[in-house]
Amino acid sequence: MRIALRGVAYSYPRPASGHDTPILRDVSFAMGAGETVRLMGREGAGKTTLLQLVAGLLRPDSGSLLVDGEAVWEDSSRERSARRRVGFAFQFPEQQFFRETVEDELLYAAGNFGMDASEARGRAARVMEVLGLSFEGMRGRSPFTLSLGEARRVAVASVLVTSPAVLLLDEPTAGLDGRGAAALLELLRLRSGPEMSALIVSHDAELLAECATRVLLLQEGRIAVDAPAAEFFRDPVAVRGHGLAVPEAVEVMEDLGALGRASRATRAEARRIYDEAGRPTLPLRPGR
Repeated sequence: MRIALRGVAYSYPRPASGHDTPILRDVSFAMGAGETVRLMGREGAGKTTLLQLVAGLLRPDSGSLLVDGEAVWEDSSRERSARRRVGFAFQFPEQQFFRETVEDELLYAAGNFGMDASEARGRAARVMEVLGLSFEGMRGRSPFTLSLGEARRVAVASVLVTSPAVLLLDEPTAGLDGRGAAALLELLRLRSGPEMSALIVSHDAELLAECATRVLLLQEGRIAVDAPAAEFFRDPVAVRGHGLAVPEAVEVMEDLGALGRASRATRAEARRIYDEAGRPTLPLRPGR
């Protein structure tokens, strides 16, 4: 599934002042099947708003959303069809949950899509296992009694049960410990197949350095950068200039000086280069 935004603008209404507040002014980009794209920007840049527009939760002031070349916002049947193929995990899981048990939450969308209940339970159990959770152990619990880490993983699992063509994640690792973040990374690598694409808002530079193929940077309501992830992070000075965190492995490459062999900034590569350089340890950030 290929999605494209063309000239999208959106403003938040401010009835008290009588003036709307523009947040997105002229956003245009396309994303093809199988891509994992990191959406970045400073606080208030409109990242979550953009996800909600792609998910169909908001309607723009102007512009178009094309799915496989067809405009969907102008046609209600196309819009409904497109929304069924998009999975959106909210930044705050409590905004997403509304069923009484974890099992009901996981199976709700699948049931709406006509999926057989036994098939849906099997998918839910597999996704939960990848995320380090037990479906059988948690199925009867209220989603509102889960820890933040558990709730985030259940929220992600609930959208993956239906195998969406496009996965939208808003700060998916916030509140997760190292093990939970690693499990989510493994899930993003596996997904439901090579055709599923993902658009992810995250401040976790390590997570996205491992799996993102491309970077979109929102600035002043527009896409200021649209580049391959490896190319973007190769220039840490420019990354910091945008007010963004540099992946840990890129910091390691800086520390190693002119070795300059980290075109793909992964922790495994950083460790290898440290070994080759004769450095005894890799200076990891606390908690990593």
